[in-house]
Amino acid sequence: MNGLQPTADGRSAMADSAEGSAPILDIAHLSAQTCGDQALQREILALFIGQTGEILTALGDPAALPAARADLIHKLIGSARAIGACDLVATAEAAEAGFRAGHSAPSAIQDLPTAVERALSAARTHLAALARGG
Repeated sequence: MNGLQPTADGRSAMADSAEGSAPILDIAHLSAQTCGDQALQREILALFIGQTGEILTALGDPAALPAARADLIHKLIGSARAIGACDLVATAEAAEAGFRAGHSAPSAIQDLPTAVERALSAARTHLAALARGG
């Protein structure tokens, strides 16, 4: 079930149904990062959505070396962390570590597209809710 679910510390989060998994989008974290400013939340979510597309395009470059891919994923981690996309952060950190270790295709990279799509979907959903005034 996707929706607002309380995290272990009682904060709201867009969570999946898997027990113990990181929230897809921690709404309380995003609100804290923006001091509750919904216009700023909309701006940050839109930046995340755009930047993530750019990063995925660059990651798809077959000529990109592992170090360059690690740098791109590090950028994705920072962007995901800013909006509270906890599941994406965890998945991307594992992929970054693999690339930093010199692997051209670390096993964790296989989980990245799903984590990215889930974070993008949650970001778009929350962005739409904010646009409706919620």
